[in-house]
Amino acid sequence: DRVAAHGLVAARAAGGAGCLVEVNSETDFVARTPEFRAFTADLAAAALARQADMSAEIRAATGAARVDAVLLEALELPTGDRVADAV
Repeated sequence: DRVAAHGLVAARAAGGAGCLVEVNSETDFVARTPEFRAFTADLAAAALARQADMSAEIRAATGAARVDAVLLEALELPTGDRVADAV
């Protein structure tokens, strides 16, 4: 098994909501590329835009929400691509 121990965290906030996204990679070389940085930033923007679709139950219990894999793959990035198609 390979370990994805490198990566980036992107933060976005708007309209009283905030979002942190962590995207990991196997090497720091990948994590430093402009494409990886742009993807991480786009993913944070997409997650923030769809925050209302996230689990209301989790948000009520913790004040935060997590995106499951199905919703994450379906998110549309600002580029118009779906996350599932961009990875």
